[in-house]
Amino acid sequence: MHAIHDSAGLWTLAWRRLRADRVAMAALAVVAAFLLLLAASASGLVAADWEEEVAANYAPPTFAAPHAAPGAGPAA
Repeated sequence: MHAIHDSAGLWTLAWRRLRADRVAMAALAVVAAFLLLLAASASGLVAADWEEEVAANYAPPTFAAPHAAPGAGPAA
């Protein structure tokens, strides 16, 4: 008698083909890294204070150095 062999499932075959492709595995690693970064940023581990203001918005150049004229070279 011949034994009936069950074939591998669709997702098993897809995973085998993905693992055989080196470029696809590298792309999967990049996507996984982005997902880990997304999870870390959502939990506050990465870039928790990115919305904080660190300087004045739309400030003129004289705000940083009040005596410097725009376009002027170093003082002699």
